[in-house]
Amino acid sequence: MRPDRATPHEGLELFTCADAIGQSQFNAWGSWQRIPGCSVSVFGDAPGLAEHTKRFGFRFVPGVKRDEFGRPLLSAIFERMHDESTESVLGYVNSDIILLPGLPASIAAARARFDAYLI
Repeated sequence: MRPDRATPHEGLELFTCADAIGQSQFNAWGSWQRIPGCSVSVFGDAPGLAEHTKRFGFRFVPGVKRDEFGRPLLSAIFERMHDESTESVLGYVNSDIILLPGLPASIAAARARFDAYLI
């Protein structure tokens, strides 16, 4: 739970960074769509990313800050999500990871037991 938010929503916001788009992202994103009360933000500049995020009903966030080797700066992505999200739970997940339906129950169990947690 994020105590710095005066009026957080009770939902979950997932965020990810996608440097490529393919079947593995589509499979993963389909599993994210099935999580009740979940919103998703996708950071990246890959060709076609904006169109695919829209197709899934996700928020597209272009202009990812990168290090000197061209790798996305996850610290900048985490900071932006922390600043912009109004959801009480934020979750970073790699763009090709399929999430199982039990995720909301796991989050609820952690929230019931801990003031702060990392799953």
